[in-house]
Amino acid sequence: MEKVRKCGRWLETAASLLYPARCPVCDEVLGMGGQRMCPACERRVQYLSEPLCCRCGKKLSDPEAEFCGDCGRGRHLFTAGRALYEYEDVAPALYRFKYDGRREYARFFGRELAGQLGGYIRSLEPDGLVPIPMYRGKQRRRGYNQAELLAQALGREMNLPVYPDLVVRNRNTRPMKEINSEERLNNLKRAFNLGQNGVKLKTIILIDDIYTTGSTVDQVSAVLLPDVCQRIFFVALAIGAGV
Repeated sequence: MEKVRKCGRWLETAASLLYPARCPVCDEVLGMGGQRMCPACERRVQYLSEPLCCRCGKKLSDPEAEFCGDCGRGRHLFTAGRALYEYEDVAPALYRFKYDGRREYARFFGRELAGQLGGYIRSLEPDGLVPIPMYRGKQRRRGYNQAELLAQALGREMNLPVYPDLVVRNRNTRPMKEINSEERLNNLKRAFNLGQNGVKLKTIILIDDIYTTGSTVDQVSAVLLPDVCQRIFFVALAIGAGV
């Protein structure tokens, strides 16, 4: 047995030398101390903190304000939501997570979400997590849906069920970052359908990597409310700047 343990440790050491852990934010090689990020990113990347929009959780420049510009101008279908980082702080990491096949980031980000937003998530008493779906053709080409990987990782950390097929994306919409807010609404019309029948839940948390104006979350919420669930919240890794 001792020989087996020694062999396992040797294999772990060899693997760490051949494939050293990298900082999930800047992609630089980490030391052997088991850091979550490199020291430079630890100092630079900050979690979102008050003042935040009461609805979507965007950082506010005015500490007296209740809502960001987007939430103040319109009514959302979802109840509220939170994100972990401001988008600009982790944009390169999110790009690698989405487009460069860095699936291993899901484990790190799932732990970060559970560690920092776990109390908020539990206070909602969710019945399950639902990842924002990706168009099937795009998912086949990419090989995965990063929102689903993130939901699965967070679900494992918090022992929450995940419903990856509850909602499906039935057409390939344009990337939201390429269009304005009015175009986003038209872009997403009839883009989502219910993928499973007979599911009845009280509270759902939608999971995505990035929250911008809430158009996507609202369109998915429209599919689920009120027949599948009564309340919808969202949790995202990153969110755009508030005003």
